[in-house]
Amino acid sequence: MQSKLSPKQLEQFEKIVKNSLKVAVLAHTSLDPDAFGSALALARVLNLNYGVNTRFFTEDRIYSRWQVAFKDSVNKYVLSVPDVYTALRAYQPTTVFAVDIGHYHRLTGNPDYSRLQKFIETETKFQVCVDHHIANEPELTGLNIIADYTSTAELLFDIFHKLDLEHDTESAELLLFGLLGDLRRFRWLRDNKSFAKVEALLNIGANWHKVYSLSDFIFDDNVKEIILEAINRIRFSKYTAWVHIDNKLYSKIQHVVDPPRLVHDLIVDLISSSRKVFFLSMREKSKGKIYGSVGPALLGRGRHSVVEFAKKFGGGGHPHRAGFRVRTSEYTPEQIVELLDEYAARVRKK
Repeated sequence: MQSKLSPKQLEQFEKIVKNSLKVAVLAHTSLDPDAFGSALALARVLNLNYGVNTRFFTEDRIYSRWQVAFKDSVNKYVLSVPDVYTALRAYQPTTVFAVDIGHYHRLTGNPDYSRLQKFIETETKFQVCVDHHIANEPELTGLNIIADYTSTAELLFDIFHKLDLEHDTESAELLLFGLLGDLRRFRWLRDNKSFAKVEALLNIGANWHKVYSLSDFIFDDNVKEIILEAINRIRFSKYTAWVHIDNKLYSKIQHVVDPPRLVHDLIVDLISSSRKVFFLSMREKSKGKIYGSVGPALLGRGRHSVVEFAKKFGGGGHPHRAGFRVRTSEYTPEQIVELLDEYAARVRKK
């Protein structure tokens, strides 16, 4: 995939929007700040600049802190639905934008995503994918804007900037939220371009404290207890620092921490800083299904890619961070760790 935006892509993007009566924006399930902020910012900016009817469809629950912080956009553009396919059929969009993901199976929690795929490909006029996961081959037909950025929010910022589209304060804050989310508050910074975009968003009117504080815990004794329980799950193999959050613990996290991914982010910060080659976080968010997140730890940072490992399980992402999903009936957490150690042994010899 290419690393930069092309003038032709920008021309096609604008042409599609100008010929769209109704736009449906989709993002991957298990919303993270980049998917949420990018999708909602896109819906808002398209509506503000082109007057097009836009809605962001998601099967996920929007966390209460996110709802409060971005109340106007959530009320105007978000449709939380039990099934994206059924909702799209009722909405009948001219155009579908897939944001932060280009794979149909990540756009819905329904294992039978073929209906959604068929609807998008045959009953919508335009399809657009905007994503920064350059290791993934998008499944969507139509216009694919896949470029090497640290977040989809940064990619959208450049699209809006190059097309001279106007922002308001909330759209700027949504992009800042997505940018900070994937940069992990600059801990995963690759270059200074991200700082320039942050400065531009602040100049538009984004409130730094408001957005930055969304990544903070609201502490009480229950939260502390949950964090300690999660930390006690950390284990170390020969080459891997890893953790398995089983379904029982994940359910407790969901009831106590809002949003629950804050616990996951904290654990990843700890294991990614260990003196191992790789880190591996596994969450059993639904019974029998493991969501894995893998990346280089301290001894592998800047040296070893994790994309090929994630692809073994049908996943993908970036050299420095990738994800995958497997069923516990196929692999146990210990078997996945063993496979990652074998992968580490091979790449270290190269």
